[in-house]
Amino acid sequence: AGEFFINNPHLQQVSIQLELYELKLTPGTGALTLRYGGEVFHPVTEYGEEYARSFSVSPGIISSEGIYLSGSSFWYPYFVDELVTFRMDVTLPSGWASVSQGARRKHDTSTGNQFDTWIMDEPQEEMYLISAEFIEYGQAAGAVEAMAFLRQPDSPLAQKYLDTTAQYLEMYRKLLGPYPYKKFALVENFWETGYGMPSFTLLGPRVIRFPFILHSSY
Repeated sequence: AGEFFINNPHLQQVSIQLELYELKLTPGTGALTLRYGGEVFHPVTEYGEEYARSFSVSPGIISSEGIYLSGSSFWYPYFVDELVTFRMDVTLPSGWASVSQGARRKHDTSTGNQFDTWIMDEPQEEMYLISAEFIEYGQAAGAVEAMAFLRQPDSPLAQKYLDTTAQYLEMYRKLLGPYPYKKFALVENFWETGYGMPSFTLLGPRVIRFPFILHSSY
């Protein structure tokens, strides 16, 4: 066990207690299954107050407002400097929804809870899980699914983002080639962020309602 500082310029003052384990496998062992649990709750804190544009950060939080988990919270086994592909099965209370990288292959509420499955076949630097009581919107954008996850019903706002997503995907397809993921999603966070992840963006509730964002940083 030991105290390690997160390798993220926005989280330089955050430290997390980690347990380190060494696994020694004999040849031919095959697959290894790790099972563990615990609490992830790092309250959102203000960073950069000495500057004109301060912002709030958290390495990871599971709360009644929502869930934000990234590689910085070490919520999954971390093997040094290795890219990961994954299948993520998520069980949530009824009314909640999840977002991660890649494609959603399951979205089932038949048993009273919410069960989602996310598949990411392209190697990633880290894994994200975002969740809240989202209102979900979506439409096709060619071969890609455009999605919007808002914390309050707002069909006109969602439609603006869905249409703009399709426009930019087509523009960049002509410039760079086919988009490498199955979806692109606008996700509303429960604090002000401007994060970009593979196949989705996580923006704060005020930011997404600024009209200029659609054709600037978005």
